[in-house]
Amino acid sequence: MDNRKNLWSFFEDETGSGFDSDFDDDFDDGFDDGFDDDFGDDFDDGFDDGFDDRFDDGFDDGFDDDFGDDFDDFDDGFEETFEQRRPMKAPRADIWDTEEEEQNLWDDEKKTQTERWAFMESKTTTKILIALAAVFCLIAAYMVPAGDVIAADDFGLMQKSASFDIESGVELIGTNIVNDVMGLPTVYVLPMNEAPAPKPNEDNYSTYKDENGVKHSVYEDATIKVDCYKDKIKDEGTTVIISIAKIKIAHPTQLRSAFAGGKYSPTTRYKCSEIATSVNAVVAINGEFYNYGNRKYTLLRNGTIYRDDVGFYYESLFIDSNGDFIIMQGKEAKESGFYTNGEKKIYHSISFGPVLVDGGVARHYEVGEGMLMNHYRQPCSALGQTGPLEYVLVAVEGRTGESYGMKKNNLAQYMAGELGCQVAYSVDGGQSSTLIFHNKPFNTISNGGNERIFADIIYFATAIPEE
Repeated sequence: MDNRKNLWSFFEDETGSGFDSDFDDDFDDGFDDGFDDDFGDDFDDGFDDGFDDRFDDGFDDGFDDDFGDDFDDFDDGFEETFEQRRPMKAPRADIWDTEEEEQNLWDDEKKTQTERWAFMESKTTTKILIALAAVFCLIAAYMVPAGDVIAADDFGLMQKSASFDIESGVELIGTNIVNDVMGLPTVYVLPMNEAPAPKPNEDNYSTYKDENGVKHSVYEDATIKVDCYKDKIKDEGTTVIISIAKIKIAHPTQLRSAFAGGKYSPTTRYKCSEIATSVNAVVAINGEFYNYGNRKYTLLRNGTIYRDDVGFYYESLFIDSNGDFIIMQGKEAKESGFYTNGEKKIYHSISFGPVLVDGGVARHYEVGEGMLMNHYRQPCSALGQTGPLEYVLVAVEGRTGESYGMKKNNLAQYMAGELGCQVAYSVDGGQSSTLIFHNKPFNTISNGGNERIFADIIYFATAIPEE
């Protein structure tokens, strides 16, 4: 009985707390007393209370390779096989008044023995299933797709570790086993590499008008929701049109980056809509134009460090494996080992700026602080985080005749106040400012509306596999 209690206590502890990150330790600890190195010895030890010898005798000839067939032997010819496998001590004939009482005692003894066999079968099956689940988790972790290792070349430091994908795979398998038991939705995760994401389902695009008559363009499935619209405001007495995409994703790997041509290059540039289409982006915004001029900043995308130069006077945006935005100066980040020491798993870095919002507070820059153009009205692009796995992409239209652009200080106030950003960061603007939805520009691009060829995008993708 004690062993049965131990078994159920262990089972409840394990299912109650889920699959811990260190599955090996939990698996070993859970079976310390009944499932060590020698499975056969410990299995026998589990039935100590007067059952050892009988249990061993019962297995001598009747439990071969086919476990099910041996149990079938207990169907109709129970008396014969039972007495052969486990001889019972004959009851004393002088203590019953009738043959009926004698028979009843024999029946009770057989019933008790049958219940023991049934309990043994249930206990064995439970152990086998848990063992198989553990083996499956360990093997499947190495089957999760991961980015190839990229060697260093003339373009800068380029290194990739598959550990992000393996660890995400182990976590995902454990989560989905629990979700399946609890009847919860499946969690999907994408490998962090340059490969295209799954294609969005065209049936999931739609439009609607809100109570103010503003048109919204929407994409929604089980892993992502995107709501794009335009906000027309007055800013310092002039009209400004701001194209906005509000995004909610299910997993951090759905926030991704892509290079023109599908790989890091010092010269390759495409239109943002072409890059977005090539990687199946649901929504995207222009990036930092990493290959423009002789830029010396950290460049880390999709878990790969492509460039490890330090931008001493600029604050960079880092996006970690939880999908959270972190602001840090380039020199501080490198000297502290922030993105190389393994304590933080950083998926992306963006080095352009300025920082617009940090800690929910809008930044304010005095004239002469930072780039001079920050204090003039112009088209702007920015991305912000409003909550866990919730983001906004913003493209301020300018030089169009209908919209005059914004100063960076005013954009910072708008993103902190109107959009509720906890962190917001500015990327390349002017004619580069491009918000892509459904494979085409959502904003009106400056200088005649023609897309500028560009080096990189930041995008969000569905995680549902293609059928």
